[in-house]
Amino acid sequence: MRIILCCFIFNLFSSFVLAQKSVFYSLSDDKSEYSDNFDFEFTNLNFIKNNEYSNHITDGYTLLGSQIQPMITYNRNENIRFKTGFMAIKYFGEDNIDVFIPLFSFHHASKNHSFIFGNFTPRNNHGMIEPVMGNEKVLSSTLVETGFQYKYNSNFIVSELWFNWENYIRPHDNERERFTIGTSSEIKISDRLSTSIQGYIYHEGGQINKKIVGSLASSKLNYSVGAIGFKYKLFESLKGDLSLNSYFMLYNNSETSQFPFENGNADYLYLNYEHERLHLFVGYYKSHKFISPKGNEMFQSFSQKSNVHYLNGVPDGRFEELTEPDRNLIFSRFFYEKYIDNNIKIGLQFEGYYQLNDSQELPSFMKSKKGQFDSSFGIYMIFHDVFKL
Repeated sequence: MRIILCCFIFNLFSSFVLAQKSVFYSLSDDKSEYSDNFDFEFTNLNFIKNNEYSNHITDGYTLLGSQIQPMITYNRNENIRFKTGFMAIKYFGEDNIDVFIPLFSFHHASKNHSFIFGNFTPRNNHGMIEPVMGNEKVLSSTLVETGFQYKYNSNFIVSELWFNWENYIRPHDNERERFTIGTSSEIKISDRLSTSIQGYIYHEGGQINKKIVGSLASSKLNYSVGAIGFKYKLFESLKGDLSLNSYFMLYNNSETSQFPFENGNADYLYLNYEHERLHLFVGYYKSHKFISPKGNEMFQSFSQKSNVHYLNGVPDGRFEELTEPDRNLIFSRFFYEKYIDNNIKIGLQFEGYYQLNDSQELPSFMKSKKGQFDSSFGIYMIFHDVFKL
């Protein structure tokens, strides 16, 4: 909780950068230029992400699909804009459109500050590191957020504060209200050294929805995840940049027993090398009861497998309460991206995870996954442009 509070204090006087990059991320929203009263903005993302996972923590699966996001912009003046449009997602192999979300937003920008009220689509994943917020968020409908987003950007401080209202409730609804408050800041200390603070608070509750006394589904859920880190450039040249990145993360949940642990922590260390279109990093992850439900599932301390299989005619419940309180991984990511035309970029990405710890609390017929290697492969094409109307 102290880490989260520090995040908000920094944002009071201090948006942020990509703490960890992915081939699926894009900064296109921040690079758009508008000149006329009305503009048409169009974004298209086509993606394939194949997760070849055989561990006890998360399922292996494949995501194949296409997103389109057409937007009409009314430029009131150089600082104020109104946008409306929609986000649609179609998954390959199906005839129907799976997601259709109307979008409305107000934008204000001046000097180092920018503000959005309404819908926004953070295609850079708020600059969060993978254990805190996974990159698959960019490929799904959760990319669309509703609330507000504030950014500050200067030569020494890059910071963001956002509020995302995830579920609106009406009187007697069966569901609870849900929202997330998050922040991410990076502060440049010197030409080689910078520090960053990031995290979020998640809440589920409500006063007007249906409640069943004693039911877990009716109780409140509040948890927080935070990280503080440092980045040190080992060298910087025309041929490439090499940096050392280190993060310490905390998790706290004291409201309900929905998750197996109330508190946890983790260390996240990696070397990052960038050369023109190539990006490579390799690192080490060590956690103790660390949980971030919005993070990459590979870094979680309890099983999130879907349990869709059957054993002897009954549902396979082997993973329902399976935990790995102390999780140890060596991980890596490599990606290559290239512009094939103006505003059209393609990319390839490979991720690998090698488990160092023994799987704990396993039934006698299940084997430990120590020494397990899991991998993920992704391909994408993104187009973004703004046209005068």
